[in-house]
Amino acid sequence: MQEIINDIIEVFNANSIAQSVWLFALIVQMVVMSNKNDKTYILYQSFAYIIWTIHFFLMWLYIAAAIWIFNMLRWFASLKFSKNIKVFLVFFVLYSLNGIFNFQNYISLFAIFASLLACYAFFFLSWKGIIFRLTMLVVISSWFTYHMLNQSIWWAINEFLMMVITIITIFRLYRDKVKLKNNLELEPVLVKINDK
Repeated sequence: MQEIINDIIEVFNANSIAQSVWLFALIVQMVVMSNKNDKTYILYQSFAYIIWTIHFFLMWLYIAAAIWIFNMLRWFASLKFSKNIKVFLVFFVLYSLNGIFNFQNYISLFAIFASLLACYAFFFLSWKGIIFRLTMLVVISSWFTYHMLNQSIWWAINEFLMMVITIITIFRLYRDKVKLKNNLELEPVLVKINDK
């Protein structure tokens, strides 16, 4: 255990600014995933992507930074052009081409699937609360599997935390839905009582 802690400290000290940005991005991401409002979720997610992009630039991982910029553009496009099939198809084709050109082995299929499903979710399922979150749970689970199979422990931890928070948020949304349904069912009864 002490060896793992020493490795973590060594990685952190090697580029403490970039690792601090990673930690901040993780915290922002957790806040994003816990949000119940879809529009706020998308706006905060865009902010999280900016922070992830800065992290990758500080790590000198320019290809990863470029992908996060591309993701950020997709998020903004899905906000402005929700349900626009033409804009969606542009991003869908770009993600597909990225998957084809960067395909390494069967593990790559998890990343390709996650990217394409997230693209679909943000263009066509945002504003749908629980359905949107369930779809994002599948996306996050696919990324988790991808990172575990590639032994990318930090990103696997990140995705695991996002899965837990997303599940909690789904339960919170469901609870709100049940409360609203119960209130709507009680309302006619209350109106009748007040009329008397």
